[in-house]
Amino acid sequence: DDLELAEQTADRALELARARGSVVQAAAACHPRTFCNLRRGRLESALADARTSVEGAERGWGAGLPSGMSVLAEALLERGELDEAARHCALPGGDEGWDRGIGYIWLLDSRARVALERGDADAALATFLRCGELADQAMLTNPSVLAWRSGAAQAAARTGAEDQARELAARELQLALDFGTPRAIGVAERTVALVGDEDPVERLRHAVEVFESSPARLEHARTLVELG
Repeated sequence: DDLELAEQTADRALELARARGSVVQAAAACHPRTFCNLRRGRLESALADARTSVEGAERGWGAGLPSGMSVLAEALLERGELDEAARHCALPGGDEGWDRGIGYIWLLDSRARVALERGDADAALATFLRCGELADQAMLTNPSVLAWRSGAAQAAARTGAEDQARELAARELQLALDFGTPRAIGVAERTVALVGDEDPVERLRHAVEVFESSPARLEHARTLVELG
């Protein structure tokens, strides 16, 4: 959750890339800045960085294309541009070949979130679970890095699989508590509240308190909306 240090490091990397005239290095530097801007709720800045990241990937940083498209899709999704977000979840030539890279895992998460926003809970759940399978294989268990279980829990709840939803949410909360970053804990707490907690209002209040010590303004705002 140290977005300030992350931004400083990415900004320095971008300065070096521009000094060298390297499109590829600029794309690589903008990629983490997109995550920082998204978490802070700076959607216009996130979109600009994401587009730079994707353009650079298309011009030589091939390995970064799936994750670059993922963060671009996430930024578009946050603006409510579902069709554009879905379009940027489709890899050139299909998934074959791309699905062996770690960035593909993030792209699956974005696809699932787009499907969930479109109301296709069954497709969203299947894609989230595939994302989770690949994440486990890559030993990406930390929800501060990728919170696929929260999305999967919401999708499962919408399909009527309430026990599965509660199990996914509880597991993510435990993993988040084990690691200890406020953003991951707050997201997990909110998800537990939304999929069947005994006292959802109190759970949401606690999630809001957790977010007050995090720079993750977007998730804080989302949780305030859920609390009402």
